[in-house]
Amino acid sequence: MKSSSVPIIDLSAFSGGVGGDNGTAAEEQKKVAIQLRNACEHVGFFYITGHGCDEKVMDTMSDHTSKFFDMPAEDKIKLEARNNPLWRGYNSVETGAHSCTPEDAAENPPDLKESFTIGAESTPSAKSPMHGPNQWPDETNNGSSLKGFEAAARLYWESLSDIVGTRLMQALAMSLDLPPDFFTSKAQRKPHSQMVLLRYPPTAPASENSEGLEVRRADGSWMSAAPLKDNKHAFVVNLGDMMKYWTNDRYQSTEHRVTNPSSTNTRHSIPFFLAVDYDTKVETIASCRDYRGGEVYDPCQSGEYILGKLGLMHLAKTGKSSDEEDSDDGKAKNPDAKKRKVANEVEAVA
Repeated sequence: MKSSSVPIIDLSAFSGGVGGDNGTAAEEQKKVAIQLRNACEHVGFFYITGHGCDEKVMDTMSDHTSKFFDMPAEDKIKLEARNNPLWRGYNSVETGAHSCTPEDAAENPPDLKESFTIGAESTPSAKSPMHGPNQWPDETNNGSSLKGFEAAARLYWESLSDIVGTRLMQALAMSLDLPPDFFTSKAQRKPHSQMVLLRYPPTAPASENSEGLEVRRADGSWMSAAPLKDNKHAFVVNLGDMMKYWTNDRYQSTEHRVTNPSSTNTRHSIPFFLAVDYDTKVETIASCRDYRGGEVYDPCQSGEYILGKLGLMHLAKTGKSSDEEDSDDGKAKNPDAKKRKVANEVEAVA
């Protein structure tokens, strides 16, 4: 099946939770689950509306994201990710990368973006190799422009994790004919989610054939996943590798890329990587075991898998690519390359 567009799915049927005696709501939830199943099997990407995140919370975080990247370079450098044991904090265009292996980094120049990464913090009940401290800008030393940044980021995180994430995980479980709490019950103690603020600089020349985020179809062609013009508060969601593992490749973790189509405007994005508890065992769901004629993936631990993947990305960031070795100034030869892979607004069950 070749999809001509990214599906739009309304999650408002899950606003009151699942179960109970409301037969109408239950029927609506079943319809949503079927829509979600089709999107996950054939595209791996979908927009969600009716997600429950307050529009003011979204707008405030968007505003703070712009203000953060507008800070003087010397203030952002103080928050460099290399100063953090979990590589959280700021990466400039020169230091950023989104390659998963050193080999990828050798083939592709670093991503043309600035980023600021925020991760799950340690609590008495949530400790793991992926739980730890974040870096935060000094709001008092930057006038009023960044006042409230940390509070806004924490509120946005909670909204995505507790409200949007809960509705989405319940709907995904129902789409697989599982109990509605199959995924949410695995994200109660120490989920290792992450959030990344991104800024893409203007491109020169502008890319006339792109609207930003693009999703790769099964036949290798690309389709747009640009923000919805009639609903700027919709989220675009892609499935992560763990969902692919759980479903034995029945649900797609789809390749995607981003281009800033503007020669004058910057592009911002705030991807949120929704995760289950660090020590969750991820193994093929019983109903999916025969999908590929047998289980494709060995069981793994969610946190260890993601930690290993991030470790390879960090190695790619610090290693030199072949382009860098051949250049005189140590920088990639193709700084104007515009198309790069990028994670989008919400990655479901990473």
